[in-house]
Amino acid sequence: MKLQLSALAALAAASCSALPTPGYAPLPPGGDVDLTTVRVQYGLRKQNSDDDWAPTDESDAIGIEVDHRTRDAFVGFEIGTLLADGDEDAGGGVSFKTDFDEIYAGVRKTFDFDDFFLHPYVSLGLTWIQARAALTQGVNQAADDDSSIGAYGRVGVNAVFMENVNVGLEYRLVVGTDLDFFGVSTDTDYGQFGLSVGYSF
Repeated sequence: MKLQLSALAALAAASCSALPTPGYAPLPPGGDVDLTTVRVQYGLRKQNSDDDWAPTDESDAIGIEVDHRTRDAFVGFEIGTLLADGDEDAGGGVSFKTDFDEIYAGVRKTFDFDDFFLHPYVSLGLTWIQARAALTQGVNQAADDDSSIGAYGRVGVNAVFMENVNVGLEYRLVVGTDLDFFGVSTDTDYGQFGLSVGYSF
């Protein structure tokens, strides 16, 4: 709401002017010691500073991720990108649109239990988020953008249903971001429930 009020003021001015692997089937004996997974993701996101981002404080997110692990390593690594956006009616003929582009990288620990098909995991890392917000009323628009680095943590579980194919559920938390929009200090910290489908090779 604070972002909307500040942007509306700008708008008014403008108008006047073999081990089980992480979520996959076990490697065969004598097989490669490296495992890479490509994963597509979908998430339901909730901004922590919901008053600032309302009515777009809840949005969908899509992304792609690659994680890699060696047979004997204690942890692996992951890198990925997420895109989220919202476009809602703010009232009075004004629309409020937000976009968030995110790139992240971190370490990932997967817990393997012999041949059990469920593989829990946790990961920690850093994320860079580019955020944009715009209020539009007719032909007039007030827009602003900013970026920030934050930290993220994830906890989830992957389930193997077919050889080399897994489906995952997770919760993701981002903290420590710092943004300035329309003269208002805010952040884009969020929590997100996610679903993923991955293929390992």
